[in-house]
Amino acid sequence: MNKAKAMVRIESVQGNSVLEMMVRDAAQRMLAEGLRIEADAYIQQAEAQRGVDGRRLVVGNGLSQERTVQTTIGTVTVRPTTCA
Repeated sequence: MNKAKAMVRIESVQGNSVLEMMVRDAAQRMLAEGLRIEADAYIQQAEAQRGVDGRRLVVGNGLSQERTVQTTIGTVTVRPTTCA
């Protein structure tokens, strides 16, 4: 089964210190991991739901559209991709 991996990019702001860049990087990784865990849990919860043809109604295919989320440290762009 392919797992969706959320790629998160926080828009850069001029004048970032090394510490701010480290915090942004950590925030990107935490958001990506949180989104992956949430998606996996939702898919697992709906695993028993089947259509009349026997196929699963909820699957993770990683084809969602890119979207932005506003956080206290700036705008975060979330772009899911499919991992092998």
